[in-house]
Amino acid sequence: MSSNDNYRNMMAKAAAYCSRKETCESEIVSKLKTWDINETVILNILNELKASGYVDNSRYIRAFIHDRYRFNHWGRVKIAYELKQKKFEDHTIRNALDDVIDAGEYRAILKELLQLKYRNLKTKPPYLAKQALIRYALSKGFETDLSFEIAARIVVGDDD
Repeated sequence: MSSNDNYRNMMAKAAAYCSRKETCESEIVSKLKTWDINETVILNILNELKASGYVDNSRYIRAFIHDRYRFNHWGRVKIAYELKQKKFEDHTIRNALDDVIDAGEYRAILKELLQLKYRNLKTKPPYLAKQALIRYALSKGFETDLSFEIAARIVVGDDD
């Protein structure tokens, strides 16, 4: 098999991989490295995938934020951390978070999550219930100050 045929096969395989799920540059580079392809060929394939629209970091980051926020109910901190692991820059992450997540809806989702959690904690003393709610909110990736504020309101019964 010629090197051109091999390149075309790798390109087709990479395009098929990208067609199955939204991918970012760092993910596709990692995947291509597992196929024992040299760096030059990886860059060529990546550039071709980007030019063809298979890989688009801005589309990926928006979809990632949307899915983790809507379906997993992750907070900004956890989403930002995961995107940072995928080698996105802080300002890119912040801008995308601001574009995708509505501040009022964000508070409402955290409030709803904590209210549901509080149903299982009502028998505990208020200070323990509040601690448990805060830990839960932080584990979901919500900001500390917002978690404290909403947890306190729920525990004292002022969650309107």
